[in-house]
Parts: sequence; structure tokens; C-alpha cells
Amino acid sequence: MDFLSRQSLARLGLEDEIKLLDTIANLHKHWSELRASSPAESVLDYLASFDDNLEQQRALLESLDIDPSLLQQLGRKLRKAYADEVPESLRKLLRRLDSFAETEDARDPGLVRWKLYEDKADRELVSADALTFALQGPGLAQIDLEAGDLPPAPVATVENLLRIGFAGQLDGRGAAGASAVAFGAEAGTEGRLDYWFAAPGESLFASAAAAGLRKLPSPFSLEAIGDAAEHGLQGLQLSLATSGKAAVSVEYSIFDGSDLIDITAGIEITASYDATREFELSTWCDPQHSEQITVQIKRTRGRQINSSVGLGVTVDMVGAVEQVRAKVIEPYLGSYESFYEKFKPYLSPGTLLEQKCNEALSQAAARLSEDAHIQSALRLALGQDVDADQLQAEISAKLVGWFNGGVGIYSRAMSADLPQGAAARLNDSLPAELPQAVRNKIGTEVGGLIKSLQEKLTEEIQQRADVASGALVGELNELNQRVKEAIAGASEPLDKAVAGVREALAEIDERIHSIVSKLEQAATRKIKLRILSTEKLLREREVVMRLSFDRHSASARVFYSTLVEGNLDALEDLMLSPPSGVEIVEGSARELLGHHYSTGTESSVLGVSLGASSIVDSSVQIQKDAAGNVAIQSRLEVKRILDGIREMQSAGFVSHLNLNLLQRSRTLPLNLTVTQEDERLELDELDDFLSGLTDSGLLSPMARENALALYHEWQRDTGKRYIDARVEVLLQIDGERLENLLDYAGSREEIAMIADVLAALQRYRVFSESVIDRACSSVRSCASNYRSYREPAELFAAFNAGMRSGDRPLKGRRAFFAEPFADTHHHPAVSSVESRGLRNARAIHFHAKSWVLLMRKLHEVYQMAPGAADAEQMVRHNELMAFCLHKWLKVKQLFLFQPNDEVSAKTIAFMGLLAEAANSLSDYPLTVVMDLAGDDSEPRLFS
Repeated sequence: MDFLSRQSLARLGLEDEIKLLDTIANLHKHWSELRASSPAESVLDYLASFDDNLEQQRALLESLDIDPSLLQQLGRKLRKAYADEVPESLRKLLRRLDSFAETEDARDPGLVRWKLYEDKADRELVSADALTFALQGPGLAQIDLEAGDLPPAPVATVENLLRIGFAGQLDGRGAAGASAVAFGAEAGTEGRLDYWFAAPGESLFASAAAAGLRKLPSPFSLEAIGDAAEHGLQGLQLSLATSGKAAVSVEYSIFDGSDLIDITAGIEITASYDATREFELSTWCDPQHSEQITVQIKRTRGRQINSSVGLGVTVDMVGAVEQVRAKVIEPYLGSYESFYEKFKPYLSPGTLLEQKCNEALSQAAARLSEDAHIQSALRLALGQDVDADQLQAEISAKLVGWFNGGVGIYSRAMSADLPQGAAARLNDSLPAELPQAVRNKIGTEVGGLIKSLQEKLTEEIQQRADVASGALVGELNELNQRVKEAIAGASEPLDKAVAGVREALAEIDERIHSIVSKLEQAATRKIKLRILSTEKLLREREVVMRLSFDRHSASARVFYSTLVEGNLDALEDLMLSPPSGVEIVEGSARELLGHHYSTGTESSVLGVSLGASSIVDSSVQIQKDAAGNVAIQSRLEVKRILDGIREMQSAGFVSHLNLNLLQRSRTLPLNLTVTQEDERLELDELDDFLSGLTDSGLLSPMARENALALYHEWQRDTGKRYIDARVEVLLQIDGERLENLLDYAGSREEIAMIADVLAALQRYRVFSESVIDRACSSVRSCASNYRSYREPAELFAAFNAGMRSGDRPLKGRRAFFAEPFADTHHHPAVSSVESRGLRNARAIHFHAKSWVLLMRKLHEVYQMAPGAADAEQMVRHNELMAFCLHKWLKVKQLFLFQPNDEVSAKTIAFMGLLAEAANSLSDYPLTVVMDLAGDDSEPRLFS
């Protein structure tokens, strides 16, 4: 029999464990005789304490044909493994198998974690495909012994099943490989191997476990599995998984200078590699056919590669903080604050009294505070003893507050009703038990006090009237035009003048301090600019097969060995033509290729982040099964983004190909969207965004009006001037429109497509007719070969625009220039951009060629024969189409990275071309989708 590791049971090193289980079973058999002469309560206790009772038990053991020295040896190892305390779970080994029954409510009642008590090195179990499965090393290794287990499908379920399970690790040599050592790679590995044996229900758990350990077959040998099946093996499951990670990062400084402003620049390159491998094998005996063994195998391999290259520039202004403070903040803020303090008292009558009429205020307050009746009443009102000085301070503060409070402060301060009103409010706050005579005295005193203060205030205002209308107004004029308008002349009522001054000065105060604060913060922030390119490659392959083997067939045994070796290409081929002795029940193979890459520029200035980026996300999945069906999914998304201050605009294109050979279905929906996200969207911004689309004839005027009406509705509901919203314009091509587009792509001649592009560029105002004419003249003058072409479409079908080093290095660029196009290969390449005409000619050529190639590739992938599909070729198709789409998808810039509210003319022209090719210009093809931030309701659609 072929055992684990394809060698012998001795290598696994479980002989002592089997001996111990056999010994436990033997002691249990004679337990009735042994327990009479031992204080032990069970066989396990007897064995663990055997050293202490060796001489007393020797004669009895020898009479029972039990070797005392073996018991002594095994007992010592048992105590060592379990630290002199035998776990309660081990007592399950002394029960019958049929005493355990696993149910949904009682999980694993018969589970025993059997610790390997010998301090040995890692115990290797199986080796395959350069991976070695081993039990974890000294002090950690254990075996699962479980009676009455319910195995997971597809292992056949019979009564009284015994599971023997191993949890372990993969040897690092095979898991990580030679390259993983570089750059401090990480490797995570794990594995599990389970066997299920059938045994009589009356069997002792320990006896059945020992018998099972003797019969363990190699999971990689069909012959060994078949032999073990004759000795009770019902099935096995093996799962191996390994993952390896490696990463490297390189930073290189290309400039480093420091002065008041510190500027640094550098290049950063990062790369990482992440690989996973999984192997799952299940075999079980067919209950209907004893000579058949059913096998299910799953092999998965995956890898992901990430890389990025960035150029970063940082401007650090920390060194300039002191100069900013010395030259800006201190002189200007200091002069402002002295000016503000100079005029601040005039804005509050009570404060004016406090500063200019302090003696009168103090005398008035003192008269109140020194009156015995009033003093007693006020103490009672305050709830505590207060001395005269404190009472005087309280009364002064209350009086200042009365004069300063309310709208129209001067009118109110001089009002004849103020004394009586103030006395009444004070009366309401006095304790209820205060006599009425005292209340009247307090009211009279307060009223008289306020009248005397009003007289003083009148005097002060009269004295300061010239200042208020002269010097004060003049100096305030220097601060703010709004102040000048508020106090245009001394003839205006003083209340109105002071109210305007008060409001304007408060605004100026807030603005100046805010500017100063931001200036200081700005000086401590860094200005950052980074140009970044990232790329992620993903590849996964998986084969899943379920087969029935004739275990006596030689060809079946060979085929089984091929299966477990994990050659995925061989598995796919064998799936279609299995050898004799093997029946494929079901099987499938799946391959996934993903490619994500982005390029962009990010800028952070004074805490505001801005950016522009181009994103391409491509994935291709091909799935085949044993029935001959082929299913293909290919998805391509291309997006251009401008991320400005509080708003972002993007233009994106998504295609999603689905082919299914068996179902005879083909779909290729296309979506083109332009999206505006704005935290402070204004009505005119929304109108600008939609008006160009309406003027082009692609968006219904009614849809535009409905969108604007919804904006007004949101304004009313939220009560806000600005709206935080997302607005999207969508062109969707599927169904009949898609059939029309693909018919156009497959039947229209290239020169006619070029003519369509030239017409669209003019119709949607990308290039005027005169610009196109000058571009044609420039091409004809640069080479004699082009002078015979009079029509622009013919000329651009012949114009060979060569690749330049200055062209944007996007993925698919080389394929774009290498792809045959019209008659260009018969003419010399022109890469010159010396004149504006040639620059425009190249741009027009790129638009024409990208449109023709995009139509050609869409038609090609849609009409593809599924059986001939190649994932890598389809990925290259996606790269080329992404490059073509970049010529049309644009976001209009207002400045730097700030998007314009209007949609780019090139994107509108691309929408128009698609709509016209799909025969959807008879109606308005675009739909507006609007979504309010924070609103959980469904987005609103208008078309």
C-alpha cells in the first residue's frame, strides 16, 4: 500500500501515537480487572499515573499479557504532552463510535484534538507540485480524531464515520520560490487533509482511530486510495493554499534646495507582486459502484502585479513664516487694531458712558448700593451676602447692558420709556416677599438714575457730534466703501449712521482676522505637485473537474496522476478528451485577465487638492465547460477626470461584451456619460452644462427645462442658495441601436467613416471649415504624394501621421500607429508639427483613425467565434480601443485643473457620431440623470 509521502508510515512518525491508542483500547478491554487494584478513575488516569504504581501493577499486567515497560514509556510521554493533566476531551476515546451523533444543533460532539506528544521536527505528510505539506512543528502539531462526523459534500454519508484530520503548513521552499527572498517578501501558507473511515458502531473510539491511522493512503495515488477503500476508507479531502508577496520601493532625489522657501523634487518607483495558488482534491467511494471512485479537483492560480512611477515636487514655505509675520501681519494688523479700538466705544452707548461718564455712573450706582432697604432687597435677590463694592459693580454692569442692548441703540438709550421699562424689569426680578414700599423706592431710584445717565449721554453725544460726522467718517471711509455709504453725511440720524458703522466694522473685523489667520496657515502649508502613473495587472486561472474513475484501470491511474500535478493547460485539454476508464461528470476552466492603469497630475496648494487623471479599467474572462460551451465577458471602461475646487467633471465610456456559445447569445451594451459633481452647484452652471448639449440637437429642450425646474424645487426644499448635486448626461446604445451601430461598423467603408468624422468635427464646432482647409493645405505642401488628393476625406485617408516622442505615452499607442488604416501605408510618415496647420492635420487624422479603429474592433469582438477566443488578444483589443477613446473623451478646462461648466465639444461630437451611426438622431438620444447629495430617493431622469 502507498502511504503518505509516497514512502512509509515511519517517515510520518505516528507509530507512538498508534501504539498509545492501541494500549488505551487494550487497557479498556481489561479495565474491570485493573480498576480493582488502582485508585485511578479511568484508563487515561491509570496510564498517566502508572509510574507511581508500577510495582503494584506489574504482576497483574503480566498475567494479562500487557508489557509494563511499554506502559511506563507511553505514560511518561502522555504526561509530558499534556503537562501532567489529561484533558477531559480525551475521555471520549473510551466510548463507542455509535454513542456520537453530529447534528445541526450539536456540532462536533465526538471531536478529540490529539496532540503529538513527541518533540520532533515538522512532520511531512505529502509532497506534490514542489509543495510539501507538513504538520506544524514541536509543541504545535496535532491530529483531529472525530467520531460520528458528518462530512461535507460530496463525500458519501454513512453511519459511524470516523474522521482523521491534519492541519498543517506548506514548506516555505515551495511556497515562496527563489524570487520571494528578494525585498523581504512575505509568504502565507496553509493546508488541510481529512480522511473518513467507516467502522462498526460498537467499535471503541480509540481502536477505530488506531486502525484508521494504519490505513492512511496517499491522496496522490489512485491505487492507494482504492486499496484503502477496501479497508473502510469512504473518502478524503485535501486543500493546499499558498500566497507569496514581494514589494520594492525606490526613491531618488533630483533636486533639493533650501532657503526661505524650500523646494524639493524626486522620483518614486514602487512595485509589488502578489501570487496565490490553491489546490483542492476530494475523492470518495461511489456507493452504487464499488469499483468506481469519484474525484473532484480544483486548481487555481492567480497573480497581481502593481507598479507606479511618480514625479513629485514640494514647495515648503515654513521658512517664510517669520517674514510673513514681520512684513505683513504685524504692521497692518497692528495699525488696524489701534484704529478699531479708537472708534469702538462710540458704537455702544453704555460703553461710552463707562469710559467718558464713569464718575456719574459710579455715583448713581453707589446711591443704589448704599441704600439700606435696596441693599437688603438686592442681597435677598442674589441669594448671598454681597458687599457694597460688589453690588455697585453688579449695578454698573446692568446699567451698561441696558444702554447697549437692542436695535437702534442710540434711540433706545435716549428713549423716555427706558427709565420706566428698566425699573419694571428690575421689579420683576425682585423676591416676591419684598414689601411694596421697598419695591417702589427701588423703582424710583432706578428711574432717576437712568434719567441722569441719559442727560450725561446727551451731553457726550452733543460734544462728539462733529467727530462722528467728520474725522470718524473720514477715517472709516479709508476702510470700506460700505462704511462710506452707511454714514454718508452728518445730517442722517445718528442711530442709522452708527448702525451702519457697527455692522461694517464687525464685518471688517471678521474679514481682517480671517485673512490674517489664513495667511499664517498658508505659510505653514506645503505646495505639492505630483505626476503619477499606476498600473495593475491581474491574472487568474481555475480548473474545476468532477470525474468517475475505474480504480483498476492503468490509464485511469496515469490520468489521475496528471490531474493532481496541477498542469492547468493539460487539464483543459484532457477535459475535452479523457482516456478510457475515466468519465467526466462535469468540468469547467476559467481564465481572467485584468488590466487597470491610470495617469494623472495631482496638486495640493494651500490645503486645496486638485487633479486631472485618465483611467482605463479592462477585464476579460473566458469560461469553458466539458459540454463544449464557451462564455466570454469583456469589459472596458475609460474615464477622463478633472477634479477642481469643490467640483469634479468626468467623461467616461463603458462597453460590456457577453458571448455565450451554448445559449447563442451576444450582447455589447455601450454607455457614454458626462458627469458633473458640484458641492455648490448654481443654476447658471447647470444651464451652461446642459445648453451645449441642447444646442447640438442631442438633448431635448424639454429635458433641459425639467432639469432646471428640479433645481428650483431642490432650492425650495433645502432652503439653500447652492445645491450639492450630481448631474449626468447619458448616451446608452443597446438593442436595436446597437445592431444599427454594428451594421455601420461592419459595412461602411473607411473613407465614408472619415467623411462622417470631418462632418461631425465641423457640425459640433471642434474645427471650423477654414481650419480643416488650412490643415489640408499644410499636408499637401509637406509632400508631393498628397497633392493629388483634393477632397479632405480622401486626403486624411492617405495622410500618414507618424508617431512622435512627444505623443502622450498611453497604453495602446504603438498598436494604434502599427494598425493598418486606409491608404496611409503607401505614403511617407509625417511627424512634423512645425506649423499650426500640420498640428491640426495630425489632430484631425487621429480623430478619424481612432473612430475607424474603434468601430472596427467593436465589430470584430462582437462577431468573434467563441471557440477561437484568446484572452490575451482580447486584452490587446481593449488597450487599442482605450487609446482611441482617449482622442474623443475630453473634459473642458476653465484654468489649470478647474473644469469648465460646459461639456467639451470633442465629447459632444463623439456622442453625435455614435448616435448617428446607431440611427438614433430621429429623436433626442441623451438622458439627464440628477441626484441630490444626502437624498436617498432614486435619481431623477429626464429625456
